Amino acid sequence: MNKERMKSKVKKGLRISDKQTNIYLVVIITLALLCMLIGILGLKLEAVGVCAIVILEALLATLLNRIQLWIHGLVVMAHIVVGLVVDRSIFMVLMAAFYIACTIFLFVWITHESED
Repeated sequence: MNKERMKSKVKKGLRISDKQTNIYLVVIITLALLCMLIGILGLKLEAVGVCAIVILEALLATLLNRIQLWIHGLVVMAHIVVGLVVDRSIFMVLMAAFYIACTIFLFVWITHESED
């Protein structure tokens, strides 16, 4: 009985019929690609570093998705301070915006899944 319940939860989590969640996911992926292109082509930064930072931002947002809101504010401020220190303020503000978008996406996704 428990195996059937677990299988139904897995199928429920992996279903692709929920269009709103899929739209949010496509927006986040598009935003990640846009951040990469802006960093590489617009700001003339190294491709490996830009892609790694974008992936790390998404990972950071995923790992910190259940903390209090003010800690997210500290993370965003830390992004901006690091950008000022290493003279890449435009890129780090862009990464802070990407972090905020990922955090909002995860919040919407988790609350949407808990309603089902």
